[in-house]
Amino acid sequence: MLAYMHLILFTTAFYFY
Repeated sequence: MLAYMHLILFTTAFYFY
């Protein structure tokens, strides 16, 4: 579950960047 959250966060950060 944690891995999924991390992936979402990373994707969001990249998208926002």
